[in-house]
Amino acid sequence: MGLDQLGAFKLMSITSTAIAEIERLLDPLSGKRLLDVGCGSGGLRGQLEKLGANWTGLEPFAEGGEPKIVKAPAQEMPFSEASFDGVIFVNSLHHVPAEHMKAALAEAARVLAGNGRIVIIEPEIEGALSKVVAVVDDETQIRSEAQAAINEAICSGFLIETASQRYMRRENTRLSMSLAQKYRPFLLTAQH
Repeated sequence: MGLDQLGAFKLMSITSTAIAEIERLLDPLSGKRLLDVGCGSGGLRGQLEKLGANWTGLEPFAEGGEPKIVKAPAQEMPFSEASFDGVIFVNSLHHVPAEHMKAALAEAARVLAGNGRIVIIEPEIEGALSKVVAVVDDETQIRSEAQAAINEAICSGFLIETASQRYMRRENTRLSMSLAQKYRPFLLTAQH
């Protein structure tokens, strides 16, 4: 059960901060074919398209009605090889079943054009927000598994880490609390 289903928290500024990181790591975005893996209802679409990206969403639980969102799991992307200049996972890799995370990363590399890049933004395990959320939705294990999948992909050489940094973001909740959460965006290239 996710936060959006509980209704207890409304994450504020998630898209602006994520957009800033994506823009920084994939600069320039203008004209790039961008795949947003685990896009939900497409919350990043408008801002990325304003920056000139040609956005496509991939969501396993898509409910139809949005032609730019393809319904499929991350480990079975229905796209041809080299279809995208960039692939992004924004708070979504840890929602891929652990046994499919490696395949999801391999699929991202497969659909990536030769000089394309993968951006993965994942919440770290520690942080005030993680502790509060853990009471109702403890993601410690799946976040650890996502980090392990990223590390394995880098160590095995099929993805190459070209940039990584940590940042903090304040999350405002409906309960009038402001909590800090740590994130670590990765910029990766595929070994073709």
